Amino acid sequence: MSSHNFTSIYHEAGKKWWLMKEIEQVLYLASVSL
Repeated sequence: MSSHNFTSIYHEAGKKWWLMKEIEQVLYLASVSL
């Protein structure tokens, strides 16, 4: 397995993780303001 492939897989996973965190924060803020 090439290191370039590993880096791109890691980068994709990182983007998904950040997206989940963003959604979590938005849902939290929405529930607090209701």
